[in-house]
Amino acid sequence: MMTGFDPRPERMKMVESGADDLIVKPVPMRDLQVRVRALLRLKELRRDLQSTQESLRELVKKENPTESKAPFDDRVALTAQALARLIGLDAEDQEVAFHAGLLHDIGQIGLPEELLNKQGTYTPEEFAQIQKHTILGAEITGPFRPASVLAPAIRHHHERWDGTGYPDKLQGPAIPMMARIVAVADAFHAMIT
Repeated sequence: MMTGFDPRPERMKMVESGADDLIVKPVPMRDLQVRVRALLRLKELRRDLQSTQESLRELVKKENPTESKAPFDDRVALTAQALARLIGLDAEDQEVAFHAGLLHDIGQIGLPEELLNKQGTYTPEEFAQIQKHTILGAEITGPFRPASVLAPAIRHHHERWDGTGYPDKLQGPAIPMMARIVAVADAFHAMIT
């Protein structure tokens, strides 16, 4: 967004409405070129991220064609994004919440199909195996940006406030905010599905 007045009082509204950058006129041409180039690169990176995520989802569908979780994951993603917006996170964090919700169970690709489709209660050994999907998911998404937020959200989305969750038995505020958001969205849709 480009403006000719002092934007400080309105800066937050501009950012919340989707502005990626704020430029105050007059601006030297070189500065403008650098910012435009950076914004174009950001747009390209977002497109690459979306393409990578779509490829991962297609891989999951091919690995497990009989039981695609895509509609469930889509709902978790949209709910996580809405929760992020409701608690006042910025547009970038809302997007991270969406992607974390979309990919929260990507680690299940490394688990046997018969285990994922099992009806009834897991044995302790089976449950220990199920718990590994969070660690594998974090490893798969580790190269994605922003890895500092996305991978921990996926790793810790089964942690519980009282420390009884997994994989690291984190509790309270030690659980990353993005993981808490995904956990709420995931639990909500698991209960209503």
